[in-house]
Amino acid sequence: SAEYGSAAFNSGVWINRYEVYTGGNGPIRLNSGTALNGMIKLGTSDLMEDIRVNGAFRIGSNLKDNEWYINFQNLRKRLDWGVSYYRNVQGYVAGVQIDSSTVIQYLSKNFTNLYQANISYPFDANRSIRFSTGIRSEKFVVKAEDPLSLILPDDRKLYSVSKLEYVYDNSLNPVMNIWNGLRYKIYGELNRQINKNAFVEGPISFNVGFDARYYYPIYRDFIWAGRAAGDFSWG
Repeated sequence: SAEYGSAAFNSGVWINRYEVYTGGNGPIRLNSGTALNGMIKLGTSDLMEDIRVNGAFRIGSNLKDNEWYINFQNLRKRLDWGVSYYRNVQGYVAGVQIDSSTVIQYLSKNFTNLYQANISYPFDANRSIRFSTGIRSEKFVVKAEDPLSLILPDDRKLYSVSKLEYVYDNSLNPVMNIWNGLRYKIYGELNRQINKNAFVEGPISFNVGFDARYYYPIYRDFIWAGRAAGDFSWG
């Protein structure tokens, strides 16, 4: 049975992921395109909280954009590991170019599925190295509205996604949204398209960066927070 749960309206980003390049067209949407979403979260763990399972479901106010997420973590040994699954369905209006002067718009949907595994090895209470890898699938489907849209093929892409990071975290959280201490991470990521179009120009992209934050207490719940970050991509 579930040990904790919540229901709320939420529009936050669950999974930070890179979007497929669309030639500079927007908008870029990391989650549901609706402004208000209903969310339900449930979770449970064993007596020592070494085994944890949590999941969530979010539905957009248009009743069409949906997200699902489930995560399992095993923290019994020093080497922590886990697996997770994420699914996102978003509605779009796609433009299909017939000729140089004619573009027909159709309702369409994009289905994202992410299957991911992660491991983490702590050197001590503050320092750890973490690695995650998985397969991400993107399937773009045009709704059949006429003979032309009926014969349009689905656009499906598969990606291999991996991330390695070194994390230092000596921060404390005595009160909600109030931090004290230093934390930073240095990371590198590799993304590769692995389906039948894998050997087109530029199927691999790399990303390296860092993110450092320092929180200094001034008086009671009044703190000073500083952040430095950088990110570099090529491929």
